[in-house]
Amino acid sequence: YLGAAQRLKPKTARRKIVVYVESYDDVFFWRTVLDDFEDDSRYFEIMLPSRSTLGKGKKLVLTNKLGPQLGNYMIACVDADYDYLLQGATPTSRLINKNPFVFHTYAYAIENYQCYAATLHRVCVMATLNDRQIVDFESFMQEYINVYHPEQTLELVRRRVNRKIAWLQRHFPQAKKDYEMLKTELLDLGVTPETTYLYIQGHTLFDNVISPLLDPVCILLRKER
Repeated sequence: YLGAAQRLKPKTARRKIVVYVESYDDVFFWRTVLDDFEDDSRYFEIMLPSRSTLGKGKKLVLTNKLGPQLGNYMIACVDADYDYLLQGATPTSRLINKNPFVFHTYAYAIENYQCYAATLHRVCVMATLNDRQIVDFESFMQEYINVYHPEQTLELVRRRVNRKIAWLQRHFPQAKKDYEMLKTELLDLGVTPETTYLYIQGHTLFDNVISPLLDPVCILLRKER
């Protein structure tokens, strides 16, 4: 239908491409991405596939109704969650990785990009009008620790990780030969110790790490100014 509607327009008219996203929060993010690809021949109109079932946005966009119809005049833009890292291990992962009309984040979700360490100092400057850097955000996020008691929190995380690794090794000893292969695959996909925070649930990262981190930093910078 969209293709037929476009053919009714003059040949010199800009082609409209409908873009379906998962939720209202995604509209502005994908608009900033797609702006760079608009020109005299095409433009994008971003919308939701449903106004009533936002909780199932990704499933609705990709599988239930729109997936088979995606094409030159209708695309989908979604959060990868873990489907990018799964590299085709599930039907949704295969669709995201193979369908040329599905665009996705590489991090878990758009919220992870909002937490990108290299941009956090700029956020503080915008909020406080003070350019002095009192926290090395990139080092902080590489370690992923608490701003007040970093050594205690880091040690707690290490113990939890070690316990989980030991549990996996006990329960799946036959998989030992696959550990190194999986490590190599994840590194090739961009998951490193320094960037792991980009691949966890985005809302959790923003609400429990980045926001509590930036609040005291901005308060201090405002007082200093």
